Amino acid sequence: MARVVKTIKVKIKNPNKGKEEALENTVEILNSLLATYIDFTLENRSLLTKTKEVVSKKTGEVRIRKLNNLEILTEIEKLSLKTKAHIKTEIDIKTMYPNLPTLFRRSIINTSTGMCKSYLTNLENWKNLSKKNKSKNSPSPPAPRNLPTFYCSVIMR
Repeated sequence: MARVVKTIKVKIKNPNKGKEEALENTVEILNSLLATYIDFTLENRSLLTKTKEVVSKKTGEVRIRKLNNLEILTEIEKLSLKTKAHIKTEIDIKTMYPNLPTLFRRSIINTSTGMCKSYLTNLENWKNLSKKNKSKNSPSPPAPRNLPTFYCSVIMR
């Protein structure tokens, strides 16, 4: 027997003001961090096109490929996160955001990498257009608008 199900979304007015403020605070921190990493990635845009040699296990053939997203994440962390192995960094995220969970940092790095790749590709395509087809406005740099999904346990208080 078929049933009809109706979903209604209703905004709850101030169910728990402390949690709402903590959520807004977390989003503000993450947007600030995203802006930092967008600026950092655009300053170091060569990381997005960096290549490495790969040797095939089957054929022994050597080929060159671009870094994948995980390798780009690692390179950006080397340049922005002070550790015993990497004492000299361009920025020190641990000092700027001392209680930031690793999960958030890596998520933000991946988000900024994707945004910057998209922006640089759109900019290159725009530059290659003929004057007849080119609009007056070039693509704008990415803006830090993070819409994170949270579970109660990960909100920064």
